[in-house]
Amino acid sequence: MGLDCGPKSIELNAKAVAESKTIIWNGPMGVFEMSKFEIGTKKLMDAVVEATGAGVITATRLS
Repeated sequence: MGLDCGPKSIELNAKAVAESKTIIWNGPMGVFEMSKFEIGTKKLMDAVVEATGAGVITATRLS
């Protein structure tokens, strides 16, 4: 059962975000409701926020 991203996946996800021109984020990376498994989602969120600040177009699912 995959509950969160590991360090290598977090690194690869951040690289993909940094190279993107448009990001469509449809949901969390794991079981972020449990603090033990929130790291991957929070790291991705940080990368998306940084990219958006740099001008990348970002769309997220709100529900």
